[in-house]
Amino acid sequence: MPYPLLPIAPAKWSLILALLSMPLVAQTPQLPEAPFPLGKADLPETRTITPLSPGVTHLHVERGRKPTGRGWALESRSMTDKSEVATLRDRLREAGLRRVDEHWFKSPSDGEPYCVLLAGEFDTKLDARRALLGLSFREVLQVRNRAGLDDWDGGPWMLDLVIVDPKHFHGKIVAAREERSIRPSEFARKRGALVAINASLFHFSLDDLDGVPAGTAIMQGEWYNEPNGGSILFIENTPEGPRLSISYDPPPVPVIEWASGKTAPLNGIGRMPRGDEITVLRPEIFATSQLSHFLPEGVLAAQVWEDGRLIPIVSASHWDPRSLVLLARGKGRTLLEQTITSGERMKPVDLRVPGRPGLNAAYGIPVLIRDGQPNVVQVGRPYHRTSRTAMGADAGGRVYILTVDGDAYDPPADGRLGSVGASYAELTAIFQHLGAINAIHLDSGGSTTMAINGEVANHPYNVQFEHGDGIERPVPDSILVID
Repeated sequence: MPYPLLPIAPAKWSLILALLSMPLVAQTPQLPEAPFPLGKADLPETRTITPLSPGVTHLHVERGRKPTGRGWALESRSMTDKSEVATLRDRLREAGLRRVDEHWFKSPSDGEPYCVLLAGEFDTKLDARRALLGLSFREVLQVRNRAGLDDWDGGPWMLDLVIVDPKHFHGKIVAAREERSIRPSEFARKRGALVAINASLFHFSLDDLDGVPAGTAIMQGEWYNEPNGGSILFIENTPEGPRLSISYDPPPVPVIEWASGKTAPLNGIGRMPRGDEITVLRPEIFATSQLSHFLPEGVLAAQVWEDGRLIPIVSASHWDPRSLVLLARGKGRTLLEQTITSGERMKPVDLRVPGRPGLNAAYGIPVLIRDGQPNVVQVGRPYHRTSRTAMGADAGGRVYILTVDGDAYDPPADGRLGSVGASYAELTAIFQHLGAINAIHLDSGGSTTMAINGEVANHPYNVQFEHGDGIERPVPDSILVID
């Protein structure tokens, strides 16, 4: 039988109407009104804000003006000796390069001044390369655009920033890997992710395996690559939302264990063994590599079966695609062969991080800000700009996912602004501008990609074609925002 309608007081009607009129998407986060700290303060800046989901907002920023003409030059190596600077400057001028500029910087570690020379004025990168090939001392030079040094203050810059507010976001931020390297947009489509970026620095190829992360990789509570002693981005999904932190201290690495209680170190995860090591591979990576059909000389491959026996893999058809694969060389191989011969039982290797099923981690370098303190960056040439990928968080838990397009010095054919990239100092300034207390730089350059709803949102720099044409580089792992 139908239920009778109960009378509602006018005051309650007002409350109901107010609730019904509230937007389905959470309020757009407050951003600093001041312009982003890139270049001269009076540069033009436009911002486009797009709500993606409750608690997730995309901000696209364009700042500066299109560069005009003859920006390509020849760049010297870094020099601290003023007499060396003068000698090279004279040689460049004698070679017919009339414009030779000195660019002085201070070392981030000790404050010592050093100099980089930029010589010549060329319309295109190709023109600069031709001039370089004509010099007898070209080994001390390389081609560089003047806007590629961070004392160039005109830009332009194109930034894409995704802000995740845990007060309104009820999904997860996770690291993800497939059996082989794929593009971030493919990660997004396969995993149904709202946002995807490239993650760890990695080796294109390492000892018979392709796309191996260069440091710590943990995905949803399981180890995928062992730590390398470097800095680690941690993202832990908790009932209160995702939490970001930065540390040099990884969780304990798993060990190899026998039923008797005997243990041995597990020397590597997701890579080949070296020397006397024992390492472990996930079955999907073993299956898609040449190792399932051919093992390098001196390498033993084996699996722990359900009854605890260690069984060597002797052919492509004689292995369990559900189980981890142990690989060993040298003394590690001898230890496993003794186990096989004796029939001693082993426990399966457990790659789970105990008690932390929501933990994700990726290797990044350098740390930009940690516990509110900016880092003194000592990696590579800190004054150089390129495309960048980075993540950070503020004291309130808001997570910032950032890409900066780079290496697009010449006006792009599609009419967009172009972007010169960012130096480490500029990345740090951006995160400080946002109020971040922790921030870290991830893999960048040609890897820098942000995909939103499965489509590339930025303009990746393609090394082969030397412009930001939107062609993504396949990467071994991505960080995903899953609603």
